[in-house]
Amino acid sequence: MTGARKALNGLGLAVVLIAAATVLYTSFLWPAPQYYFSGIPYTAYNSDKQEARMLVQGDHLQLLYHFSLAREMLNGDVPLFHNIYEFNLGDDSARRIVNPYYIPYSLAFAGASLPLGDAFGWNTAQLLSVAVGLFFLYFLARSFAGRDDPEAGVIAFCAAFIASCAPYLWVTLAGGSPTGYGMSLVPGVVLGVDIAVRDGKARGGLLSGVILLLCYTTDLHCFFFAAMSLPFWCVVSWCLSENWPKNGVRGYLKIFLGLLPLIFCGVLAILIAAWLRSNYATTNVSSGRTFHEVALNSPPAASLLDPFVPGHFSQHFSIGPGIAVVIAVCALVILAFLLLMTFSRFDRDRASPGMWLSGFLIAFAIVVVIVLALGTNGPKGGIALRAARKLIPPYSMIRQPVKIFCLLPTLIAVFYALAFRCLRRRVSHQGTISACSLLICGMVLFSSSSPMSAGISILPEANSAYAAVVEDAAKSKVAPRALVVPIWPGDSAWSSLYEYHAMQNGLRMLNGYSPVKTSNYVEQVFHKLETVAHGQLDDSQLVALRDFGVTAIIFHEDAFPEKVAPFHSSVALRRLITHPRLKFLEQDRAVWSFALLYEPRELTPEEQKLSEPMFYCPARWYHFEKDGVEGVVLSSIPNSELAANVRMPGSNLSNCVWSVRAKNGSLVLRTGPRDAAEPGRRGKAEFNAGEDWTWFTVPSGDTGADMRTWLVAEGDASVSDVSFMKPESTEIPASSSGRHYLLPATDMFHAGYTKRDAGGAFHSVNFEPGFEPSGEIAYGPNLPLAGGPGRLSIRAIGKWESADSSTYRVLLGGKEVVSGGINEKLEFDYDGSSVLTIRMNYSAESRVCLRSFLVSRAQ
Repeated sequence: MTGARKALNGLGLAVVLIAAATVLYTSFLWPAPQYYFSGIPYTAYNSDKQEARMLVQGDHLQLLYHFSLAREMLNGDVPLFHNIYEFNLGDDSARRIVNPYYIPYSLAFAGASLPLGDAFGWNTAQLLSVAVGLFFLYFLARSFAGRDDPEAGVIAFCAAFIASCAPYLWVTLAGGSPTGYGMSLVPGVVLGVDIAVRDGKARGGLLSGVILLLCYTTDLHCFFFAAMSLPFWCVVSWCLSENWPKNGVRGYLKIFLGLLPLIFCGVLAILIAAWLRSNYATTNVSSGRTFHEVALNSPPAASLLDPFVPGHFSQHFSIGPGIAVVIAVCALVILAFLLLMTFSRFDRDRASPGMWLSGFLIAFAIVVVIVLALGTNGPKGGIALRAARKLIPPYSMIRQPVKIFCLLPTLIAVFYALAFRCLRRRVSHQGTISACSLLICGMVLFSSSSPMSAGISILPEANSAYAAVVEDAAKSKVAPRALVVPIWPGDSAWSSLYEYHAMQNGLRMLNGYSPVKTSNYVEQVFHKLETVAHGQLDDSQLVALRDFGVTAIIFHEDAFPEKVAPFHSSVALRRLITHPRLKFLEQDRAVWSFALLYEPRELTPEEQKLSEPMFYCPARWYHFEKDGVEGVVLSSIPNSELAANVRMPGSNLSNCVWSVRAKNGSLVLRTGPRDAAEPGRRGKAEFNAGEDWTWFTVPSGDTGADMRTWLVAEGDASVSDVSFMKPESTEIPASSSGRHYLLPATDMFHAGYTKRDAGGAFHSVNFEPGFEPSGEIAYGPNLPLAGGPGRLSIRAIGKWESADSSTYRVLLGGKEVVSGGINEKLEFDYDGSSVLTIRMNYSAESRVCLRSFLVSRAQ
């Protein structure tokens, strides 16, 4: 009967914990449950007015790719330990990469996704990780809350629940970081240590060791920090062990035997870590992360309580006011317990100093974790981080200091359990502490989850542009391989879009997405082929692509931020469409695919018309002001020079220019490599700027060793603007009447996708709710208008619903001069030389087909 009662109690506990995990998942990741079968979270703090959008790029897609790869291996569709769909240089066997592929959660994904799809598998794996973490936290807190206390169960449940409300857990889970999954295993490691040390049971050491290895297979950060904290947890549990501190030889031998399996696994972990570092020998992190890299990823201290404080990783670092209050209250309880032990004989007789010491150690550890998480923004310029990197060499591999927060839920759970265990010694009334704990649970849940609203990335079916590449390769009976453009060094989240489509279509890519870049890929692929993103593809590059076994090029026009190329995506797209060695295959919204041809083809008349845009919208345009006054005097700035640059690797710069807007003084413009000792074509021109703002243009010059061409402006003139342009597009020309300026939307920077008319000409840019984000998603031309000053009007041309609340703004020299709804005609005064920029703000309420903006001069 006793066994049946225990089984029933265990079943009841399991139901309660699963229900609690479901409540947590629903509260923090809402509206993810509504999209359980169709989409996955991509952020915990969704700033878009749309709760769900189609295929948002990010780390969630990267991890989904690796989960899917593990499933493909289990199915036998991919050779075991082979990552064949990315960074594939033509030899599948060279893509043999032995790593654990995020088990056990990739296995959970594989089992759930096979019958019901990727979204279901992903969301189920996330829910499982929450439940596993809650289970481990409960049993760990139960051990520290007092094994004989009748209220310890409720206190332990509340400790686990509150610890699971740590925002960092949900930010990492929603963002698709493996750390979010790995955090569920860290309390299991500590639970095993506690059993081994306090009970001397080898099963504790075995539990801790096995789960430590699972931490390694799930997330390297959780593995590293869990392993690093093992001595600390041994001391904490030792302080609570029987007969502490006089355990005796037999007691210490018992602890050692209990920890023996963990020691074995620890040695194995050290060997794994050494092997891991050897695998990084040819990567960009082989010597560790630089302090500058860490500084770029260090959160501001003010974000500890407010996730919306401006700064990098603010949302990751924030613990919120609810958790902060819990930590403060627990610290006060531990402090009060110390005072009672000091001045009250009653408390000294009933309590062990080890309990207070354990509480003090946990409090100290929480402070250390928070200080280390600040990185270079910690006290005295990050002195704690510097010490950690020096004393613990593997710590130098950590790029994001806030990753140490993977220890925080475990620390909070134990701290809460110890504090309320101390409180129970003074509050003997049954149920009081439990009721207060449950109330605190509700308050912390509300405080921590209310600022969050998960953004959902809908997972589409196979992309027809990618599918066309696979079908075209099948006709030639070769493996489909593609270069996907824009091409990145390998560490850009934009490439996660490529990974998703490649996996869905079984397509091998020359490029891919990895936080660790290999010199092999960077030199052989990225540097050699990055100009394809400019639409430039010469014979040597075609030969290289053929040598890699590439059969096609795929172009994502909506994954084209300014840093990719000096001009908008339409320039590259036009050049690819009209390239004689490329054949257009398919367009699926913003994704275009082209087959590589062995022999050049003859362009059609329609294609020949597409070769050049109406204007080149520059990405490199800089505007300067001082104290609200347009322009800066060159002689008054540091070194009396103004410098700008643009990355143009392997490109033909003979038809590019730098243009500078200046007045009132002498102006010397030097172009070419930054270092005067470097060889290469340089330009130098001297001008005398008059009283009116005037544009001065010089040839761009060659690139230097940094693959950049530079402009250095000197003199005593005042400079307001610097822009990198094409010589035929230094200003927007007027129509034959001299009154109108047509600005095609396809020749601006834009999201959405380009639609062509029946003749193949670029017709419009299209935006749709659920596909594009709300906000400013189209802008240009970033150029001055020809024709001098005057009163101008502007209106948008296209098709949209009359009630659509999308808007646009007109800026001159970066300053807004007029704005209004997309249906409105606006008027403004033009000074004759300022850079004109139009920015469209999409409301995401209805479909918008934007053809152009028409600027007209008043009659």
